[in-house]
Amino acid sequence: MKTIDVKCTNCGAIIKVEEGKKLQFCNYCGNQIFVEDENTTTTNYNHRYIDEAKVKKIEAEKELQIREEERKSKEKEQNAKTNRLLLIGWVLSLALFLIISLFTMDNVNFSPFQLILILDIIIGAVVIKKRSEKK
Repeated sequence: MKTIDVKCTNCGAIIKVEEGKKLQFCNYCGNQIFVEDENTTTTNYNHRYIDEAKVKKIEAEKELQIREEERKSKEKEQNAKTNRLLLIGWVLSLALFLIISLFTMDNVNFSPFQLILILDIIIGAVVIKKRSEKK
């Protein structure tokens, strides 16, 4: 098929248009060109311009938001692991205290080890409560 060269009235680029075709878009700027004959063209100025800086800014903001969400998700997972470990430690301390207390029930005085376990249980309970309140 025969083509004719038409100059874009917006950016000046030379565009190949099939003969007989009345409407063509510029491959460079997207301008809509009406071809009347080989020598006459008119332009429809209803094309859009893309603000590349704005597009890049939006892409960067989306990327930043995705990374922030990933960081929060990882932090949440880490906190959940830490809370589970604290709870397990607290339960084990309580169980150990109860077992030791059962074997030394006749003695009213607490040994230093039992006092440390009591403090550990109290501190563990406070830490677990504070961490759960942060959520």
